[in-house]
Amino acid sequence: KSGLKTARYLIAAQGEAAAGMLGQNGNWWIDCQDGELLTFTEDGAYQVYVQTEDYTGNRAYAKSAVVVVDSQEPYLTVEGVKNQSANGGALRITVKCEDPNYQDGSLRVEVQGAKGGGGPEVASMTEDENGAQVTFQDFPRSLSWDDRYELVAAARDLCGNEATIRLDFSVNRFGSVYDLAEETKTALAQFYHVVPFPVVFLETNLDYVGTARILCLRDGKPEVLTEGKDYTVELTGEGTWKEYRYTIPQNVFASDGAYEVILTSRDQASNSSDSQAQQKAVRFFIDSTPPECMITGVEADGIYQASQRWLCLEARDNSGLETLMIYMDGVRAASYSGEQVSAKGGIIKWRISAKDAWQRIQVYARDLAGNECWTEELPVYVTEADRIDGIMPYERTEKTARELEMEQTGKPSEASKQSSETELAENEAKTITDLQKGSDRFSDQPEEPGSWTRKAALGALAGGGAAAGGIGVCRMKRRKKG
Repeated sequence: KSGLKTARYLIAAQGEAAAGMLGQNGNWWIDCQDGELLTFTEDGAYQVYVQTEDYTGNRAYAKSAVVVVDSQEPYLTVEGVKNQSANGGALRITVKCEDPNYQDGSLRVEVQGAKGGGGPEVASMTEDENGAQVTFQDFPRSLSWDDRYELVAAARDLCGNEATIRLDFSVNRFGSVYDLAEETKTALAQFYHVVPFPVVFLETNLDYVGTARILCLRDGKPEVLTEGKDYTVELTGEGTWKEYRYTIPQNVFASDGAYEVILTSRDQASNSSDSQAQQKAVRFFIDSTPPECMITGVEADGIYQASQRWLCLEARDNSGLETLMIYMDGVRAASYSGEQVSAKGGIIKWRISAKDAWQRIQVYARDLAGNECWTEELPVYVTEADRIDGIMPYERTEKTARELEMEQTGKPSEASKQSSETELAENEAKTITDLQKGSDRFSDQPEEPGSWTRKAALGALAGGGAAAGGIGVCRMKRRKKG
């Protein structure tokens, strides 16, 4: 009750104030002014001690609660994945928070995919007074999990300091996804083509593609195409997904042949992919050469004394025939499919029966690519008459089969007469029988050099077809005059 004489204070780190300091006069005690504001400038945990003394010499002591000064935010780290990385293998992510004044339950980690999906399940989570740790399970190995992800982690300490960390990364276990441009798909709807066309591949990947290679096979012979020379590459979609457009111009396929084109690539996640494995096959045949058809056994304006005259039609093409048609006197007399011609070794035997009038034969062929050819029209006269000196030379008075067909539709008319397979088989069976028996009527044909004879006919029956190859013209093979 004598009154307050002095008030002094002492600031000490938590637990560092020695017991002997109390009750002693020393320079560590500071006189306290009325209304004085104490300032802490360094991080740490402190306690404030206060000493008071009255005029009779009585002293009293008091201390504050622990005062923590912390200007540092929590320290966040991410293990198992790097920022801006492409990941094709196992990916187990751990997020750690370290802070001596960590606030329990404040660590939050979110993983969000660009396609809207989240991250994998949490495998474990631990916390103590110095921080926390969250570990995720591996990303499932499924194509649906291939995506670009953002990881955001945040934590707070007891002083209110907050920390946030962000990482972008991709999960890419399945590599590129291939497709074909719509115009390429449309062209590949048919296998045979007369005119070359460009081929365009589309490649989509989360990551940048490091290397790419295009292999082009023509008739089985491989060639690696060169970027800038044989094809161009255009990159679009610099954001989440990258799309590459590979354009191979039509001049690469200028030569006739069977083509196959394969795209392979390797991305930053070390995934290797190829278009063939993803069933994006590019296979087609370029055939700009018309088929060839040769007629042997008769010559133009030829006159033959026989009850019948045999001739051979040999058709060849580098891609294969679709159809062959025989016209007599401007009307279709027989039609063969490509399979039928192939089954006969590429040679069709045809019989012209005797008739006291000029007969005209013409042949039409179309290959699988749509190239067409017509032979010249051959007028022949086959007669059983004893004398031929009264036969007038052939004079053209009617249109050829080609002229008639093209005049009507621009293409061979399907309304023309077609032979059934039975009729064709009977025709050929009789041909073979007559040739093998050496019929007198057939043997009446002179064996002139280059002429169609029994020996040559039997050889044709046994010999099969000619090798495929682009000829480019249609022609007739005529008998040489002796």
